[in-house]
Amino acid sequence: MLKNYIQYINESDEAVGKNKNKNPEQKIILSDKFKKILNEIQNFKQSNISKRLLELEDSDRLFNFSYVDIEPDGENISYLQSNRIERFINENKPITEFWTSKMRTKQRVGRFISQILPNFKENSVEKFVKKFKTIVKEENKEYNFELVEGDEIVYWYDYRNYENVNGTMGSSCMSGPESSRYLNIYRNNPNVCKMLILKNTDGDKIKGRALIWKLSEPKDTIFMDRVYTNDDEDELIFIKYAKKNGWLYKEVQMYGETFIIDPSNNSKTKIKMEVNLDNTNFNQYPYLDTLRFYYKNEKKLLNYIKRDGNYYTLTDTEGYYAEFDGDDNDDYDPLVYDGYNNRNIPENEATWCKYDVGYILSRDAIRLSYNNTYAYPNSPHVVWSTYTNKHYAKEDCVYSDSLQTWIWNKYVVDVYHDKKRKSKPSITHRFELNKTIGKVDEYYYDLDILYIIDSKIKIDKKGKSVNEITYGFKEDLFQQGNYDETSLDSI
Repeated sequence: MLKNYIQYINESDEAVGKNKNKNPEQKIILSDKFKKILNEIQNFKQSNISKRLLELEDSDRLFNFSYVDIEPDGENISYLQSNRIERFINENKPITEFWTSKMRTKQRVGRFISQILPNFKENSVEKFVKKFKTIVKEENKEYNFELVEGDEIVYWYDYRNYENVNGTMGSSCMSGPESSRYLNIYRNNPNVCKMLILKNTDGDKIKGRALIWKLSEPKDTIFMDRVYTNDDEDELIFIKYAKKNGWLYKEVQMYGETFIIDPSNNSKTKIKMEVNLDNTNFNQYPYLDTLRFYYKNEKKLLNYIKRDGNYYTLTDTEGYYAEFDGDDNDDYDPLVYDGYNNRNIPENEATWCKYDVGYILSRDAIRLSYNNTYAYPNSPHVVWSTYTNKHYAKEDCVYSDSLQTWIWNKYVVDVYHDKKRKSKPSITHRFELNKTIGKVDEYYYDLDILYIIDSKIKIDKKGKSVNEITYGFKEDLFQQGNYDETSLDSI
């Protein structure tokens, strides 16, 4: 009994991050279901955490666990610890038991991510977990979608029927009660215009909406227009719904031209779209994101300008329109809404800000050079690194207490303060190597606990001279007795 108890205690201590063995021993294996969820997150919106997890299977990293899978509740993952894997192998257990055994260890998704990818900041992990749970719940059909038309479109457009006024839906320019008189083009064309709404749990408020159009070009095709939500992560749910129903949808949920995704063949193209309207007797019009060119005489909405024919541009937030002659196409520059300055501006003077989900005058935009995107000035989604003197998306960075600034995840390294790495590591920029940190084997340590064994000048692949330094631990010198009081200060 004592032997069994000791064995139980040892196994309990071998959870992720607590293994007492000197070296981990397993390459990580992820279940197909887990990889499917990670790929869906990656395909919807680039996720560094998702990407890193998917890369782990092909990496040389070893762990004290493997056979990672999702638990049905969507809140936890489970895995099999190394000692149990070895036992199963020795007992010739079928591979199915590796995945189904009651001896598997459960852990919260967020805690699991933080332990195997410790460089990611807490808020980045929280965002990932939110996306993860969203997809898992959608798989279990826990979302309350409804397709509405006519007066119900006007009702649900009103911000008083939103769950809250956060996100793109909360900042929509057509959500006030006064906007109802602009929406007749939606209300009075139920054969070609409906709206997909995502209701809250009680069903009395909505968390997201998207107009659904029956197109005449491409013929008899359904198109899901720009998605508006209180929570950005719910965009993914709308896209999955569109995929499931075979609807076209926008690659990026923004105003104007974007690539259109066709889930029937996974194509991504810029296509011409048209809608034939039944009723066109209106004096005021809504602000349209995609089908913004209105050929009144032909009773058509288009996402492009034809070579002939008079048309209106429906890009005004107060129900008005601009009228153009088809012969004057070269002089036309459509308007877009500048969410930062709260006004309409010519599209050729505008820049799309990915992280703020809106346009801004190009001269006001902040450029993120590392991924060639833009943001609003003082955007809460963007940070400034005094180390590199550059802007970065906050979700792509972590804060370094030692450097007192933000660091792009690509350059973050864990720095340990003791040889056995028992203390929690701090983080710094990898360019601090040989300045404030040193590398022993694959790990980084404070220079204070290291000494230089050897130093050589080498030429790297780019033809530059590089000082390659080999470090050892000062405590090893103490143990060996190879030091004296005067020489220690110079180490």
